[in-house]
Amino acid sequence: MDIRMIGIDYERFSLEEREIFSCTKQKIINILKQIQSYHICSGCIIIATCNRTELYFSGFEENETGYESFCQALWDTGQYNESDRLHWRQLGQRVVCRDNREAVSHLLEVTAGMRSRVFGEDQIITQVKCALELAREARTTDGVLERLFQMAVTAGKRVRTKVHLTGVKTSVVEQMLLRGKQWIEERHADWGKKAFESIPVLVIGNGEIGRLAAARLMEQGADVTMTVRHYKTREVTIPVGCKIIDYRDRYAFVNRMAMVVSATTSPHYTLLWEEGLNEQGEQTIFCDGKERILFDMAVPRDISPQFGQLSHLTLYNIDDLGGMSVDENHNEAVREAMHILKEYEEEYEAWLQFRDYIPAIQEIETYCAEDIFKRVEKSLKRIVNDEMARKELEQVIETAAKKVVGNMMYDMKNQLRMDEWENYMEMIQRIMRAREN
Repeated sequence: MDIRMIGIDYERFSLEEREIFSCTKQKIINILKQIQSYHICSGCIIIATCNRTELYFSGFEENETGYESFCQALWDTGQYNESDRLHWRQLGQRVVCRDNREAVSHLLEVTAGMRSRVFGEDQIITQVKCALELAREARTTDGVLERLFQMAVTAGKRVRTKVHLTGVKTSVVEQMLLRGKQWIEERHADWGKKAFESIPVLVIGNGEIGRLAAARLMEQGADVTMTVRHYKTREVTIPVGCKIIDYRDRYAFVNRMAMVVSATTSPHYTLLWEEGLNEQGEQTIFCDGKERILFDMAVPRDISPQFGQLSHLTLYNIDDLGGMSVDENHNEAVREAMHILKEYEEEYEAWLQFRDYIPAIQEIETYCAEDIFKRVEKSLKRIVNDEMARKELEQVIETAAKKVVGNMMYDMKNQLRMDEWENYMEMIQRIMRAREN
């Protein structure tokens, strides 16, 4: 096995530190292409989510860690300065590196939601699929990583189907709803209605998370308004019943809201503290003293942290919405999930080992085809007089012989344990060499 993974995740890095490595889809493609241009690996894929940035390499040079190449690729984008470079170097001490089986096992657990901050969440499956698609677009995937990521997605789906990892829905949006409901019940019990019923909510961003948040809030009875960019000139998907405003008008609407949810991929703040300051340096956004709850569900962050320091505002970021632990009730489910993942890990390792034997199988196919041809060559010349027809028939015989032998070898592999298969291959190769001598 020749796989390496380097990772920057929520377990070792704060939200502020993870923001440094956050990437848009186009930036990921550019970084992948840049890494490939260094000729240090045969393939590379980047998983970039709110909780982690992970790079997977195949055919990696032993004298490279991977992190230095990633930092060099970031630097080569031309968007950073020397202080950023120094910061990367300091953070590099905490970057985790996993090789071969450990890297494969980690990816399988990540894709199954077992390494997520919100344990068991299923959004990660889509994110892993997206990582593979971006690598394909950048032309940086190879057979080893292609197979690994496809198998990880399949394993993740099987775990989600077969195993009940948690007792509640676990996406970050569901955690947002849970925190919002608790806040309303604690602070506004006097409203005398269901938690979200009719409360005005502004959702900034109409990407996947924004749309899901808006839809779930409307299911709870909230009065939801969503921002869109240039919605008059391009088609966007908006949940049915949701009001819309132009993104540029968001500051004019936030003071009317009891709740604000921001979930964009923008590298800039959607609610910037300085934007609300008047000439006297007083904050004009949320200045009426009413209690509000804000959810910043983006990395890098969308809402200036200073808003969270105001006594009448409650601000949650992406890290605040995680942390669901595995309790005793989940232990059996976790064991079942790990058993499933172990099966896929062993299947992948067997595939890799078999893949290493492909040149030997092709050699056996050629040997058998040549042996068969020698046995029928005289008969062919006697029976078929036309030289062109004879050569065409010879090609058909060679192709058929290789195919029959190859199929038998593949079937044999499926019937034997790996150690038996290795002994079998060694025996055939010894016989071939003995006959050739």
